[in-house]
Amino acid sequence: MSLECLDVTLHKTVYHKTNANDPAGVPFLIGKTTSGQSIKGPMRKPVELQTYRLWGDWQPQKGYEPAFVFVHHEPIVEQSESGFAQYLSTFVDGLGPIKSRAIVDEYGMDSLKVLRENPDDALKIKGITPEIVESIRNHFAENQQVDPIAYSKLIELFKGHKIPKRIIRFLLRDWGSDAPAKVQELPYMLLAYPGLGWKTVDAFALSVGYPQEGQARHVAALVEAMEKIAGDGHTVASRTEVNEIAFSLVGGLPNDEAWTKAENDRLIVHNYYEDNYSLPKIAEAERTIAERLALLARTAIPLPFSLDDDGLLAGQQAAMRLVEQHGVVVVSGAPGVGKTHAVTKAISGCVKHGLRGIRFVAPTGKAAKRAAELLERALPGSGIVSSTVHRALGPIPSQEPEGVPSEVAKSGRGRGAFTFSRNEENPIEAQIIVCDEASMLDVLLGADLLRAIAPGTRLIFVGDPNQLPSVGAGSVLRDMIDAGIPTATLTEVQRNCGTIVRACHDILKGKPPTPADKVDLDAGNNWIHVELSKPEEIAETIVNLHKSTKTFDPVWDMQVISPEKAKAGVGCNNLNRLLSDALNTWKGHHQSKADDDEQGGYEPSFVCGDKVVRTKNGLCDLMTVMSDDDDDRPDWTWGNQRFRLSETDIVNGDMGDVVDICKARGETYVVVDFVSPRRRCRLPFMGNHLIAAYAMTCHKAQGSGFPYVVLPVHNSFFYDEKKGIGMWNREMIYTLFSRAERFLVTVGPRAAIESAVKRPTVGRRQTRLKSLIQSPSRILEVFEDVEAEIEEILANVEQEEFADV
Repeated sequence: MSLECLDVTLHKTVYHKTNANDPAGVPFLIGKTTSGQSIKGPMRKPVELQTYRLWGDWQPQKGYEPAFVFVHHEPIVEQSESGFAQYLSTFVDGLGPIKSRAIVDEYGMDSLKVLRENPDDALKIKGITPEIVESIRNHFAENQQVDPIAYSKLIELFKGHKIPKRIIRFLLRDWGSDAPAKVQELPYMLLAYPGLGWKTVDAFALSVGYPQEGQARHVAALVEAMEKIAGDGHTVASRTEVNEIAFSLVGGLPNDEAWTKAENDRLIVHNYYEDNYSLPKIAEAERTIAERLALLARTAIPLPFSLDDDGLLAGQQAAMRLVEQHGVVVVSGAPGVGKTHAVTKAISGCVKHGLRGIRFVAPTGKAAKRAAELLERALPGSGIVSSTVHRALGPIPSQEPEGVPSEVAKSGRGRGAFTFSRNEENPIEAQIIVCDEASMLDVLLGADLLRAIAPGTRLIFVGDPNQLPSVGAGSVLRDMIDAGIPTATLTEVQRNCGTIVRACHDILKGKPPTPADKVDLDAGNNWIHVELSKPEEIAETIVNLHKSTKTFDPVWDMQVISPEKAKAGVGCNNLNRLLSDALNTWKGHHQSKADDDEQGGYEPSFVCGDKVVRTKNGLCDLMTVMSDDDDDRPDWTWGNQRFRLSETDIVNGDMGDVVDICKARGETYVVVDFVSPRRRCRLPFMGNHLIAAYAMTCHKAQGSGFPYVVLPVHNSFFYDEKKGIGMWNREMIYTLFSRAERFLVTVGPRAAIESAVKRPTVGRRQTRLKSLIQSPSRILEVFEDVEAEIEEILANVEQEEFADV
């Protein structure tokens, strides 16, 4: 396949948005030319009425005329000094007409050549800063001319393999005309690019003749094995465990030379003391957490006042004493033991004594929002900020393109698209930081957070180590507790806590919980079970529960939580479809599909009127209605109303109603009424990061609470009895139960609950953090006698009997 060259003048920009599949962040353009042709391709800064030279090919479009799909473009510049000046001021960020004219006055007809080859020379021109030079360098790097021959060779090489065309663009960006030769010489470098997995790359490598026993193949298999181990939540693995996975990938044991190469190139790290292995980023994260915890412990000073503990139970009083004395504290416990009450009581005392620099953070947006709501109830008007950890750290876009080429696979491929502005040099401004839902904190995010906390700051972790561990690698909360970080573990259950909390405590003990015989919310009988066996019966009953409720709002009070998305019948996907059909009464239901051609065949899991949840932090357009007497031009007109558009944050876990899926100016949008806080927002259809939310997974619901929770339970949920692994375990069922605030209904065979309760898996993650914290000159010596201190407090207070609940 060869590339065609087409000169066009852009008449109209129909669509121009960031392409989620392009890790370099280059927006995707759909445009019309002055001759009426359609063009599609990556373009960072399209300029209407500018003439471009495009390289690509004509491709059919479903229901439309063929479009010219280009992989590279360059503006056609008038070959004169005035043309060069206009080009620079139009396309290079930071260069306006005056600075562009100054460059052309200095270099004349050689201006573009000088800037392309030696951009630093422009620093001698008045007004040209290092930042502008960097912008010039980036512009010419992004607009290198594509080699049509290299492009054609890559197309032929990848024929028959599931390698997306965007990878070709990345390869040409990184290697230029040498890309085909590099790919054949070092095919496993493709693992460094996002979206390519082992099977695809290995099949391609063998097809181009790379030897099965080649060193790069075995090194790549070792790294792939470590990536899989990290994906399962472990931060370390033995050599035997790594070899076992690598063997399954390459059909043999990696030789010693491959191990040596992987270690020398810092693709994997050998932890000599424990004689195990880690990925470099994970090894560094665990070291950072241990070192920063020790630093915070050493630099903390006791509070110069005592915290009021009137009305608190024994464990809560212990928590107050720890907060007074130590720089790092954990407050842990199951539902119903008063963790939140103890922490807010401590924070209230700090505020009363004049401390103002207090910040709450949580790993997810939903958990952060829930903490904010609790703070507002407990400390109205305090002004204490609650946000995601990411927001507190100040995320900034990464300046490095992802998919950096390498001889072999690099760890973390396709991830980490941003860095943080908050770190050791620019810490979070706070005297006390409370990290809620700390069980969800993985080692990478935990390390980023601790780097950004200044010495002398008090850090309070709040969480339940018995819940599901973090999605990412590590077991930060449990490791800190096991290593001896000062911990107040609250165990005293509040009176009249109800059947739900009793069930959670039974599950922790490995005891099958007992539901109430009948519902009586006032008496605490707030969990009942519906015994069924067939998945289709379970699904039907869940729908009927929503239809028949009179006390609760079936959409916003009720929440179905299932362990799996795709499990037939009882997974989230099927339940969302059934509940949408049953509860969505919007007149246009199932008639609001976006155009397949314009949206690349993407079809959302929702329609107008559906309840949805956001799956990623980001920005969207806030819609503000313009008044009738406002004569200014509106930013958008929708539903016969005029709107101003401004940026607003939406976070992972934000929920809302889909009001419309509509087209405007050639683009398709989703209009959503978000709740908590209420606001109407416009999002691009592509990349909206919304999914139907009548039913959601346990991980998506973690950190959140709902008035009325319905749980499908079934032994078809994955668990491997021989290996002792799988999601249908004690921690899963415990986390599921603990999401219910007022009422819980489980539907399915009760034996499935009993099976899950008998399968403890907490603590099975292999990590190194505990040993690092306990190593000499770290934290253990700082925290000696803490356990004795807690035992002394507890000994002086009569324990409440669980039978009194």
